Amino acid sequence: MDSLTQFVLGASVGEAVLGKKVGNKAIVWGGIAGTIPDLDVFLNNFYNEIDALLLHRGFSHSIFFPILAAPILGFLISKIHKDVGAKQWSLLFFWSLITHPLLDLFTGYGTGLLVPFYNVRFQLDTIFIIDPLYTLPPLVAVISILFIKRNNVKRALVLKIGLVISHLYLCITIFNKLYVDSIVIENIEEEQIVAKRFMTSPSPFNNILWWALIEKEDEFLVGYISLLDSQNNIEFKSIDKGHNLISGLKPNAQIEVLEKFTKGYFVVKPSGNNLIFNDLRFGTVAGWFDLSKDYIFSFDIQEINGNIYVKRRPAIRDLSKEDFNRLLTRLKGI
Repeated sequence: MDSLTQFVLGASVGEAVLGKKVGNKAIVWGGIAGTIPDLDVFLNNFYNEIDALLLHRGFSHSIFFPILAAPILGFLISKIHKDVGAKQWSLLFFWSLITHPLLDLFTGYGTGLLVPFYNVRFQLDTIFIIDPLYTLPPLVAVISILFIKRNNVKRALVLKIGLVISHLYLCITIFNKLYVDSIVIENIEEEQIVAKRFMTSPSPFNNILWWALIEKEDEFLVGYISLLDSQNNIEFKSIDKGHNLISGLKPNAQIEVLEKFTKGYFVVKPSGNNLIFNDLRFGTVAGWFDLSKDYIFSFDIQEINGNIYVKRRPAIRDLSKEDFNRLLTRLKGI
């Protein structure tokens, strides 16, 4: 999830663990702890941009990281704030740290929960990385608590309301995904699509409009599903895989990294003397309405004197007003 959401979740957990004993300091340090796992992005400076793709959400997002980091952080903070001992500060850091990867698990990027012992990324892909309906309830609760005295019973009540609303919504996203998956399966069966596998994911900033990606032998099919649609027929667009274009370039370590990063959901197309490698999981900047637009994750592959060079292509990630309106219109259903 985005940094604001992780800060708010960490702050909420910090308040729940130590708010009664240390007041607003629990919110501050809980919020800081909630963002610590994402500091792994600074390690990108020591790796090439391709290998760095697998670095993010690696060990700092594993369930083992809080076990190692919490006692150290708890000890250090106990030397600054002596309200409680190192053990209780360690508990605050542990819970604020571990809730970060558990929340990220619900997004689509992939989270290395068992790194370094099992280097596989897990994801449920039920919620977009920025979803105001999840973030706002605990955000309002945390801001409100800042103005309530630590011994006031309203403090715990406000926090509970904020967390219950947001996590009920998170549970709803799971049922939404199961429903969308059932629609995709229905379309596969009715249209007799020879599908190898499929995935679904929510579109930006909401959980009503979803997109489906179906893999066939030589192509991918993509289409939108809104929970407000009056019928379940999905209008698919076809994208040629082009995987054969890189078959002669193997073995190549960076291309193998891209294949692992995308979990095989990628397409390759020629561009002059180069190849363009597009990660399909996150779509284009304009969503699936315009497949000619830049993909969120897109890479140039160039062969020079027998050597393969892979470089990430710059992409504009901001939705235009026109793109946003198209998403909003489709969200309302057909």
